Amino acid sequence: MEMVRITSLTKTYRSGTIDTTALNNVSLTIEKGEFVAIVGASGCGKTTLLNMIGGLDRPSEGKVYINDISIHDMNDEELCVFRRKNIGFVFQNYNLLPVLNVYENIVLPQKLEGCEIDTEFIEEVANFLGIQDKLFQMPTALSGGQQQRVAVARALCMKPAIILADEPTGNLDSKASRKVIELMQQMAATYKQTVVIVTHSEEIAKKAGRIIRMRDGEVLDPISSALESANEGSCDAPEEGSV
Repeated sequence: MEMVRITSLTKTYRSGTIDTTALNNVSLTIEKGEFVAIVGASGCGKTTLLNMIGGLDRPSEGKVYINDISIHDMNDEELCVFRRKNIGFVFQNYNLLPVLNVYENIVLPQKLEGCEIDTEFIEEVANFLGIQDKLFQMPTALSGGQQQRVAVARALCMKPAIILADEPTGNLDSKASRKVIELMQQMAATYKQTVVIVTHSEEIAKKAGRIIRMRDGEVLDPISSALESANEGSCDAPEEGSV
């Protein structure tokens, strides 16, 4: 069953008189319950694509459909509500609220929706991620890797239909990285969640069910992608910025 459908998606940013195309006529589909990794060099458009799927940015042209709903036809308020109910985000910079403790950050999406808090599930996720003893600490008391794990727990707490993660293991050691990816795989399998991650790590990407490779704002077809991998070896790249 199709969860995400992207058709002829283009995004152009303007700075003064200069236009920069971050996405160029991208079309693809992602199935329900699929675990997908988007990889490519810095500036290739992978974070922009993730933001478009999540409704955090609007395209210059083209459409993004989630469950056959064209999300960019919504106004800002409608889109905000749709995101809260359907999409869990894991950002590179965590986006934790410093005035709330770890537990309060994790349950914030549920509180905003007026949902009953599933404390048993939150404890299960916290234990799996190794942050069960940090729940009542403030984010500033945590390491970067611990804050990242809190961000992952927050994204999972409402069991959203889609989880979008931008470099979810970028600040984690190898053991913690495996834990995070294992949990996302488990969530995808158990709750039929669709998981899309952006990563520069080929090792992490290989744990996904499918790898989408990008270059210069375009999605490479499977044959070109295979040739690129064979010719260049690793597709690892430094973390990208806003594009």
